[in-house]
Amino acid sequence: MSCSKSVHCHDCFTSTVGRNPGLRIGLYFITIFFFLATICVASGAAQSVDRAKLLEEIIALQDQIKNTTDPDQKAALQEQLESKEALYLAPAPEDVAAHAEFLRQADTGVIRLLPRESFDLNNQKLSIRGGGCFFSFSRMTHEYGYGSDLSLERGNFFVGFAGTHFGFLVSLGDAALETLTVEHPGLRYLATFVPPTNEPGAREQQQRAGLGFTENGFFYRSRIAATVGATYAVRSVAQDASDVLVAFQVLRQDTDGSLILLWKRLKWFATPQLRTDSFIATVSAASYGRAMLAPGAIGSVFGKNLSSATESAPSIPLPTSLGSASITVFDKSQGRFAPLFIATPNQINFQIPAETRPGPINLSIYNSQTGQSFYETMHVTAVAPAIFTANADGSGAPAGVAFRLSGVLQSYEPIVRYDASQMKFVPSPIDLGGTNDTVFLVVFGSGIRGRSSLPDVKVTIGGEPAEVIYAGPVPGLVALDQLNIFIPRKLAGRGEVEVVVTIDGRVANTFIINIK
Repeated sequence: MSCSKSVHCHDCFTSTVGRNPGLRIGLYFITIFFFLATICVASGAAQSVDRAKLLEEIIALQDQIKNTTDPDQKAALQEQLESKEALYLAPAPEDVAAHAEFLRQADTGVIRLLPRESFDLNNQKLSIRGGGCFFSFSRMTHEYGYGSDLSLERGNFFVGFAGTHFGFLVSLGDAALETLTVEHPGLRYLATFVPPTNEPGAREQQQRAGLGFTENGFFYRSRIAATVGATYAVRSVAQDASDVLVAFQVLRQDTDGSLILLWKRLKWFATPQLRTDSFIATVSAASYGRAMLAPGAIGSVFGKNLSSATESAPSIPLPTSLGSASITVFDKSQGRFAPLFIATPNQINFQIPAETRPGPINLSIYNSQTGQSFYETMHVTAVAPAIFTANADGSGAPAGVAFRLSGVLQSYEPIVRYDASQMKFVPSPIDLGGTNDTVFLVVFGSGIRGRSSLPDVKVTIGGEPAEVIYAGPVPGLVALDQLNIFIPRKLAGRGEVEVVVTIDGRVANTFIINIK
């Protein structure tokens, strides 16, 4: 068999990787290894949507739902309502098109915030909790209560809404959002602030933010006047949920008083957790990122006394109870037991049920022996790409292999090696070989299978675009995904390079390979 980088290469590679029993066995042992590792304000412009008419339709649908008893009809009406409310909350296509170049960057977006005095306070017009007047830049949802970072009320932005959550807002005037970095004088304090780890300290910061204070000539407060054209930044500290620094610009005010915001996430911080014996922290088992998970993805929850014994799943299908522990995932429609890979007193590896609806979820962990329950709110999206890494920390060398076609010969080669001096795995050089050789990078991950299409899977290696041959589940293995990526020959000799994977606009954890 001969093969070159063409559609034929795609066919033979997909056939080889997807159906070759030997390769599947090899991938199985690699997978087992890495699973074990994871344990250790201006007037509005003309719009294409008549917002007043759309709001009337939303209110009419809400009345229909209230007066409908037939379950099927009610479900159909509810689906219509959610679609119309999503359209009402979305920025206008004109806003997105006007800033398309900026929005091609990672961690950027454009959103609409509705004014609370008109849409929430004693006058909620949308069914979404909070009326569309809040937004979370970590959970990417308007729904209030899931790590909300920003709200709009009576011409002011607010941050810090419940419990010990708090935050700081600052006006940066006419600073250009496109070139803004944490080195801006008004952002240095926000970028270096360390949240307290006890409740009195968090309450003190709440009071401080409420009164306002000055640092380095900039005034910070939990409330700030909203002005069209101005640029702002918010550091939002949501205990046990998220900690994020975001800059945003007010583009315009719409006819219903809503503001259109163009935003850029500048920095993620470790999720703040008050000292307690009852907290839990849930992350992607691949990237160890807390931001998001996807239906069918693998998660890890950390805490104390989660289970009463250490127990692994004995077989497939995975059990929903191990070591006296069980996990229930509640989305907007219902709760489902999560399949469990392994349970220990301090960590449980589980799968988000494949049927989970994208959106905010509540996670409930129950220890039947002690009677203890643990709770956390999270967010599920259709895709949440995350790559397993050799050191089980979400960075550095990936969990994977190199697949080589050399004429009629095929081989699978390691891409990591253990460095005893550093006491960790490091990238092993990948030799691209002669002109008859075609080399592919095969890496394993989670949260990938829900991709919209293969062309929407983008990969760069050392800044160079790389063709993706396959992005989906590993045959025969629960919840594990893989990416098959062609390594361009022009990268020969580059040494260690970063690999960036973007799927449907969502960026996975960056990893490193070494190209000889």
